[in-house]
Amino acid sequence: TAATLLLAGLPAQSNGSAFGRNPATSATPAGQLTKAHLRWGARPGVFRYRLQLASDREFTDIIFDRVVSGTEYEVSELVPGRYFWRVAALSNKPLQFSSAGVIDVSPPIQKPDTRADLMSPRQPINATANPVIANRVATGDGWRALIGEVSGPALAHLRSASALDLVAVNNAGVVYALDADSGVALWTARPRPQQTGSRQAGAAPIAPLLVKSRNGLDNVIVIANATVRALEGVSGRELWRTALPSPASGAVALASELFIIDNSLQRLFLIDSLTGKLSAPTELPARAFGPPVAFDHAGQRGVMIAFENGRLEFRDVNGKTIRSGNAGSPATTKPLFLSGPRGGLVLMGTRGGLTAFDGEDLRALGRVALKDDTPRGTLSAADLSGDGVAEVIMLTEHGRVVAVNAVDGKILWEASSTNDAQSVAFADVDGDRVLDILVASGQTFAMALSG
Repeated sequence: TAATLLLAGLPAQSNGSAFGRNPATSATPAGQLTKAHLRWGARPGVFRYRLQLASDREFTDIIFDRVVSGTEYEVSELVPGRYFWRVAALSNKPLQFSSAGVIDVSPPIQKPDTRADLMSPRQPINATANPVIANRVATGDGWRALIGEVSGPALAHLRSASALDLVAVNNAGVVYALDADSGVALWTARPRPQQTGSRQAGAAPIAPLLVKSRNGLDNVIVIANATVRALEGVSGRELWRTALPSPASGAVALASELFIIDNSLQRLFLIDSLTGKLSAPTELPARAFGPPVAFDHAGQRGVMIAFENGRLEFRDVNGKTIRSGNAGSPATTKPLFLSGPRGGLVLMGTRGGLTAFDGEDLRALGRVALKDDTPRGTLSAADLSGDGVAEVIMLTEHGRVVAVNAVDGKILWEASSTNDAQSVAFADVDGDRVLDILVASGQTFAMALSG
């Protein structure tokens, strides 16, 4: 059954109840979840609204947060309990929510057993609502979660080894774990006042890192300024906290170790991801360019560190240098490691173009030059046509997307994109069995290019 709730209007100030009357709800047959049909008054000239549903009146535990069109929406699969909802008009004015309305979803009606006492049977003491079902909301094609500006969201196995969730950190330092299918928030973790250091103005937050817990699921590592925190993936509970000698600029996780470069770009910190123990810092030979990059090739695991002057290093799991090379041109991207039948290949963007290194000895093999342009952002690789040969996709300073054959270095095609794109993703958008390239930017939600 469905409960229909009406919001009489969107007040200019959120005072008093959002409803003209208490909504009527009806009980559901056993085992059936409830739908709530929400309606609210239209604001002149506004067609889109932000709708939120939470389990508490303060909206600290939000289970539904979406931009919707029109003045009504149906929320499905609500288990018995009390919920609170509110809306805000999306216009050129500051966002202002209505006061909260209440949805009471009744528990299933159970018919009394006339052969027993007149008292209704009790629920078993362990009969609790499934938390996964409780936070699920019916969705259409895609979803939107309004959690602020984020960069580098990560797919993670937070609750199950067979299902993926999404972890992101917004520009206020709040960590969100979202259901990847619906966008519903599983948990949030806010920064605490005792974080040390201050982030450089305009700098993006460091993307969350994922490390395996002892049960095989992912825990989340969050680095903000000079504070490193480990959060339990299933709940968001803080496991440990470590203070760095100086603020971090970038990091990567490799097995049980965290490799962190500080904001001087000349010191490397190692932290045990299980205990939070910090090792003595290592001085770098030059200023690093970007965060370390993990690699695993032919049984050898380590990290690659690019330097502003074009130097490139491989370091083992203990942070010791095992080999180095030089592109002979300043770096403009972090390195990318490719494994192939001929061995490993390392690619790095430089002022002179895309430079290739032999993965065994870091000897420079050659360079793909770009006329009056340089690589930028993040290099990506995929076998677009399924022929066993990887294509490398790079973004450039002048807003181009360039596809390069990883074996011979020939440019396959190039296309215009946006100047602020930082990375690409791959999907077969048109169903032709060839991977296509998706480019996101600040000005355009997404652009799809045929692979």
